Amino acid sequence: MKSKKLTTDRGFDSQPLVQISDHRFMNYHEAAAYLRVPIGTLRSMVCRKVVPHVRISPRAVTFEVADLDAWIATRKVTPS
Repeated sequence: MKSKKLTTDRGFDSQPLVQISDHRFMNYHEAAAYLRVPIGTLRSMVCRKVVPHVRISPRAVTFEVADLDAWIATRKVTPS
């Protein structure tokens, strides 16, 4: 049996980003850090369908980096 290193709050080593056919996905903790908002705020934004996300199952949510980048770009305010 392979031993696992204790490196995260979940207890086991995990990769911060998963690369799948040129798409990068993040979990709640990573997306909240990326957007620089508290996790509770991000969960509220997902519940209200304010931020783009992918619901894998009723409890599993993931965020695609490209979608978050595009969403951020649409919210940019330029001075008049």
